[in-house]
Parts: sequence; C-alpha cells; structure tokens
Amino acid sequence: MPLSSFPPPPESLRRDPAVLRWLVQLVNAVIAPAATATTTQLGQVKQGVAVANAAASAVSVDAADATDLATVITLANEEKADINQLVTDLNAVKDQLNALMASLRAAGSLDT
Repeated sequence: MPLSSFPPPPESLRRDPAVLRWLVQLVNAVIAPAATATTTQLGQVKQGVAVANAAASAVSVDAADATDLATVITLANEEKADINQLVTDLNAVKDQLNALMASLRAAGSLDT
C-alpha cells in the first residue's frame, strides 16, 4: 500500500517531537537496511548469500539440411552432441537454482 493512501496524522501528533521521534524509530526498525537484517528480527528482509547467474546456452544446429545418407548421419551426430550440451546446460541451471534455494533456506526466507 503506498504511503499516499494513508491519511495524515492528527494535527496534535504532527507537532509533538516525541511522537515524531517514536515514529522515526518505528519506521527504522521495520524498514531496516538489508545489512542489519537477521533471520530472527520481524519486519526485516532476510537475505540469502549471492548466487551467480546461470550461463546462457549457445547450442545451435549448423549442419546442412539432410539430402543424402551421409548428411543425415552428420546431422544426427550434431543433434546428439547438441542435445548432450543442452542436458549439461540444464543441469548447470538446476545447480544454480538449488544453490539459490539453499541460500534462501539458510537465511530463513524459504521453507523446505
């Protein structure tokens, strides 16, 4: 909910410095910098450790269209190699996702 949707405080509260200090402390406690967030303090973001981005796959089939048996064999071999590379790339993405989930679990942001 945006702050603009909240009504302004009553005039008597706007002029009381003690109330303003209390409100500032309350806001700072709820919206704390990420560096001070912990897994036990309420109202703060629980951060996991950084996980590197997964690499993009560069697989492409470059063989010519099959017009004879030799070309079919070449194309099939290239597709087999590309499928093997895609499986390797997909496993790397799975490993990155598992590392991210483990980081969030360790921070307490994600349940098992």
